This record gives sequence, C-alpha cells and structure tokens, in this order.
Amino acid sequence: MRAIELIKEICGKDVEVTAVSDAYPEKANSWQIKLGENYANSLLGEKIPVSEMKIILENLGIKVKISGKYLNCEIPTRRIDLKTQEDLIEEIGRIYGYENIKEQPLTAEVKTPPQNKKRDFENNLRDILVGLGFAEVMNYSFYGADDIAKCNLKIEEHVEVENPLSQDQQYLRWSFAPNLLKSVNLNLKNFSSVKIFEIGNKFQNLKGKSKESTVLVGAVAYKSSKENFFLELKGKLEELLNKLGYQNYQFPILNSQFSIWHPTRAAEIRIDGEEIGRIGEVSPQVLRKYGVKTRVAFFGIRISELLEKVGYPEEKIYHPVSKFPIVERDISMFIPRDTKFNEIETKINKAGGKLVLGVELFDSFEKDGQKSLALRLKIGSDAKTLTSAEIDAVMAKIISTLEEGLKVKIRK
Repeated sequence: MRAIELIKEICGKDVEVTAVSDAYPEKANSWQIKLGENYANSLLGEKIPVSEMKIILENLGIKVKISGKYLNCEIPTRRIDLKTQEDLIEEIGRIYGYENIKEQPLTAEVKTPPQNKKRDFENNLRDILVGLGFAEVMNYSFYGADDIAKCNLKIEEHVEVENPLSQDQQYLRWSFAPNLLKSVNLNLKNFSSVKIFEIGNKFQNLKGKSKESTVLVGAVAYKSSKENFFLELKGKLEELLNKLGYQNYQFPILNSQFSIWHPTRAAEIRIDGEEIGRIGEVSPQVLRKYGVKTRVAFFGIRISELLEKVGYPEEKIYHPVSKFPIVERDISMFIPRDTKFNEIETKINKAGGKLVLGVELFDSFEKDGQKSLALRLKIGSDAKTLTSAEIDAVMAKIISTLEEGLKVKIRK
C-alpha cells in the first residue's frame, strides 16, 4: 500500500491503480500468547499494572483481553518476532521506558563458591616455581610412535587416538619426557640455560582401561658444561617442598628399570615414606636421539598423590630470628660409594643436636676412584653466643661420628 501511495504521489493524476492482488501458498493466521502479570514484573523488576500493559500492547497493534492477572494476546501476522512471553515483556519494557525502572539490590543469596583445592594448589606450585627461576611451558598431550621408541617406553601402555591429526600425535602422552626434551632442545638454541616446568595430565592404558592423572614435571639444562645438574634440581625441589610446608621428605636412590633415567643419577621422591615421584638426569642415549648435546636434569611429581596421601600442608609457624651469631664451618670428606647424603646429614644432625642449624652440600667430585663431598654446616644457639671451644667441640663430635659410623675419611 505504501508503494501505491508513492506511485500516485510521484506520477500524478495520470496513473490510476485498477487492482491490488496478493499471492501466497498458505494464509498466515494470528496466534495467541498468554502473558502473566507477575512473571512480566519479575523479569522487568517493576510493578506495572495489567491495565497499563494492555494499553501498551494495544498501541502496538496487538489485541488484548484481560483475564484476572493474565493477558490473552492475539498477535498480528506482521509481528513474526513475537513468539513467547519474553518477547512481549521486552516490548512492554521498551515502551514503558527502561529509564523508568528503579534500581533494586539483588534479592538472591550470595554464597562463596566452594574451594577448589586442586586448582589452588596447582596455582601455588606455579607461583613458587616461577619464583625459583622456572618458566612454564604447555606442550601437546600427544606424541608419536617414534617418540615412544626414542624414550624406550612401552607402546602397549599408551592410549591410541582413533583419528589422529598426524602420525606425530597418534598416542596420548604417558610420559612428559618426549615433548619436554623437544622444548629443551629448542630453547637451548636461543638461551644459555633452560629451566622449565609443566603441569598437565598423563594417560596410561591398563589392560584396555584408560587411567588419567595430573603431574608436575620440570627440567634444567645448560648449554655449557656444568656439574651437579642433579644436585641443582634437587635443591630447587627441596625449596619447593619447604615453601609448601612439607618436612619429612627423602630422596632414596632409584633402582629403576626405566632406561629413560641415567643409571647412576636418579632417585625417588618420598614424603612420609610415600613415593610421589622421581628425579634424576636423563639417559645420555635418550638425549642423543633428540639431538640434545648437554646433560638434562628432570623431575616428575604426581599432584593427586601429593594432595591425597600427604594432605594439604599446614601453615608455617613463625620463629623469631636468633639474636646470636651463626658460624659456618666446612667439612670435606671421602666417602664409600654406597654412602648416601641423607645418611651423612642424619649423622651430623644427631651428633650436633640443636646446635646444627643447617647442612648444605656445595661440592661433589671424584678423585682417584674415590667420591668426595664438601659440606657447609651452620652452627649456632638461640640462648647464647657460642665460644670457639664450644664450636670446636661440636665439630669434633660430628667428625668422630662420621668416621666411626659411616667410615668416611675427613680431608684435613
């Protein structure tokens, strides 16, 4: 009709409309929507009377009949956008004016969401490791059969992807080592040292059933030759456990058949006697397969077991700094090959008692077939300043205990 009106206006009296026709396959019929007053006001947050709603809708060309607190609305065929109550409520709010709706506070109860201990614990791990000089990486959760062979893993323990994107992503990772070694090799091309960690899930095929677990892994490598990779990473891991509040942790030597580890530079990670992971250097044969020309130290911890078996760490208790000076004394010794550092540390703490405030291993080497360690002891008292004679007496008792109990030879 608007088109006809414009034609008459533009063309003048010489144009005459003789007929109007319309054609459509099916005649469109109007439809009904039942709108509730309470529902409309609850969505709008306003108290609009039914009578005012009726006026607003009728002005929009909608036929309305009031039945109690409900409006029976007949929608014209031209308003194909009005199908539900919410559509009508939107029209009412638009005409009524959203600026006329008063602001109201929330009436729903606001509850603190439950704590996700696992997520919070993982975020805490990230914060501590970044503070220790590590950078987080995120690798794919897949690798190929070639990586399984390079790391001497068992292919039957892997979960195969039904429709892999490529042959390099055919299996879900059972070990983080393949992708982590690739990251180390890539970063050593641009940096003199690499300290990285990753938190993610690993997958294992156990007789046709898939087992998934969350682990924390990390690696340390230097482009130039550097001794004591294992000891450096062990020190970082000890600092991590200390900051988390764990005390009773040990690193017993690992007698493992996993050929991914260096045969003599690997250990278990235990807390309260429970094995939660492993730490050590990667086997030189594996490193050569990935083109890594330097030593790489590696660790892995199962986060779920760290939380479930040991529990959340307790808060640290503040102890005031001692007012009295602390003396550092070094001991260098030759030890039997089967002697472990934690055995030496235990003997020192037992012999020195409360006067031994710390034991630090700062050097290790082999000479003429003998293994040598250098330790730094911190000796002090919270009650007084120790005299030279008292310190010498403590050192003499420690040396005697080591020589008699572990058959070490103190270098003098």
